[in-house]
Amino acid sequence: PKRSAQRRVTSGLLAMNGEQHRRNRRIVKEPFGLRAISTYGDTIVRVTDELLDRWQPGETRDIAEEMRQYMLQLTSTLLFGLDDPETACRLGDMIANWVTLNHQVGVGALVPNDRFSDGYEQLLRYAEVLEAEVLALIRRRRQEGGQGRDVLWILVRSHDEDGGLSDEELVGQAAVLFSAAHLTTAHSLAWTLFLLAQHPYVMRDLSREFQRNSGDADMPAANGSLPKGEELSLLDRVIKESMRVLPPSAYSQRMTTEAVQLGPLNLSRGTGIVFTPVIVHHLPELYAAPERFVPD
Repeated sequence: PKRSAQRRVTSGLLAMNGEQHRRNRRIVKEPFGLRAISTYGDTIVRVTDELLDRWQPGETRDIAEEMRQYMLQLTSTLLFGLDDPETACRLGDMIANWVTLNHQVGVGALVPNDRFSDGYEQLLRYAEVLEAEVLALIRRRRQEGGQGRDVLWILVRSHDEDGGLSDEELVGQAAVLFSAAHLTTAHSLAWTLFLLAQHPYVMRDLSREFQRNSGDADMPAANGSLPKGEELSLLDRVIKESMRVLPPSAYSQRMTTEAVQLGPLNLSRGTGIVFTPVIVHHLPELYAAPERFVPD
């Protein structure tokens, strides 16, 4: 049973291909459409203001940790509960701990050594608790009336109306959406602030862009709305260039579902492929000055 719980929690991370992938993608993309995202502005502004209110002139802050905590609260609230941020943050913290345990155990789960196997048993026990928490929230969302706005509510509604996602898939998607959004975005924000601190002329121009679009140094307007994308073209370039120079994730991986030729390599079915944006983003044949931070 414990292994089944871990499998269900990780089901969003496991390989999906063909029609199963297309069906899940159709349902999961709804909360990230423009209409849904436009309703998240007030929450993003509120969480950001709460963060900045805690910062005082003259303090020294660990920006990486600040961004991790900021994205923990924001991701939890948007995914699991715009109406109940405390419960959402508690669940988000549990998923963050579960991700950490997965990284710590890793392939060690296959090693016949007590030091590794003990960690694996701890991971399985934690997966049971996490699954129960997510299922309880799913049941609560089903019982609630009205119009919910968080991502899980939208996914549950799509499940009820279209029969698209089973409970197992909902648990897996909740876990993978959180783990995909939390640390990667926190890392991107931390690296972007780091690079802006190293390039004050870019920071100056970005500040001027904010001022032109909002009337002061704060980007969000008074009603919580955000300027249109074309009005923040430098911000867009800064974030993309930051993710090129210092990608939030060092590598990713896939497995071939059929025999395929990849460049000079003939790969059989079931071959593991590891690829790294860190290497690709710094190839001189792709970028004239790959080691420089040049938003333009």
